Amino acid sequence: MASPAPIGQTASPTKGIVVRVAGLAAVQGKASGIGEVSGPAIRFQVELRNEGASALALDTVVVNVTSGPEATPANELVSVRKAFPASVAAGKTATATFTFTLAESARSDVTITVDYRAGTPVTAFRGAAPR
Repeated sequence: MASPAPIGQTASPTKGIVVRVAGLAAVQGKASGIGEVSGPAIRFQVELRNEGASALALDTVVVNVTSGPEATPANELVSVRKAFPASVAAGKTATATFTFTLAESARSDVTITVDYRAGTPVTAFRGAAPR
């Protein structure tokens, strides 16, 4: 994994793919799925732009959030996720929305990783999240 890009900037894990984290906001996460717990959370969009010549499958994209120097994992509220479409055409951008519960006290050092596909470098974004 390359050094993290600042949240809000773009990064390219491999030729033809550009990733950006946008719209990072503090929210009150409302759980509705099995095992989920409501609480303070962050919500953001991941934009994936296909600069290649053919469609890209997006069915294997994995997004995670960690905080602090120990990279403590945050829990996703999967029930409110707005997932990527199955694929993105050449020259187009696909967007998904994610919500992760994260205590306000843990938001000064947040890392968001986007793993496009096995065998492709993981893209990381790092910075502070709104409280």
